[in-house]
Amino acid sequence: MKVLRVCATALALFVIGVSSVNAGVSIGGTRVIYDGGKKEASLSVSNPDNIPYLIQSWIETQNDGKGKAPFIITPPLYRLDNGQQKRNAYYSGGKSA
Repeated sequence: MKVLRVCATALALFVIGVSSVNAGVSIGGTRVIYDGGKKEASLSVSNPDNIPYLIQSWIETQNDGKGKAPFIITPPLYRLDNGQQKRNAYYSGGKSA
């Protein structure tokens, strides 16, 4: 009987602790493939939620963030309103033109 009570209590705590998770921002992919013959690559970011989000993007090097990355991303910081979709552009060599 004691084991049943412990199991019931553990189950109740588990059910109470579980919450629904919903992503507010969707990213168009997990990787950006950069074609060396083109000047840029892009990745779409959309907000299907009912509230706006502030999106911050950056590129890190493989050496724990030390050194200069071979790409830049623009815009690095922007507001994404509800129902809106934007594209982040990735440029090679730090030049946008």
